[in-house]
Amino acid sequence: MVHRELVARVLCGMSEVDGTRIRNREATKPEIDQIETAAKELESLGVYIWDPSFARLGEIVARARLAKVKNDIQWLVLDYIGLIAGSKKSNDDARRLHIGQCSRTLKALAKELGIPIFILSQLNREADKGGPPMLSI
Repeated sequence: MVHRELVARVLCGMSEVDGTRIRNREATKPEIDQIETAAKELESLGVYIWDPSFARLGEIVARARLAKVKNDIQWLVLDYIGLIAGSKKSNDDARRLHIGQCSRTLKALAKELGIPIFILSQLNREADKGGPPMLSI
């Protein structure tokens, strides 16, 4: 999801206005007022979204450090760890090592900056085979 779509979803969720009504330009004046109120609230929260199509771990670390110095960020969310660029090797062992390196680096970064870092990942639905959802590697 690109930056604009993500912000639109957040605003619709905060204002409890159906996003379809906004996209179809069917929103009423009170709904638009709710969106505007939500936008002001979101702006006051100081949320910053960076959505590159390709990012390496070092670039993420550098941006987080800069954001801490410039804006005193209080937390960081990465969506998602599987998209952090790594080596060109795509075998399971290389992928597992890359995810491990990312996890260690981001844990050290959280300690360095003194903030929580939330790292999102995707469930391996194929491994569940119809059972209840569970975390898989």
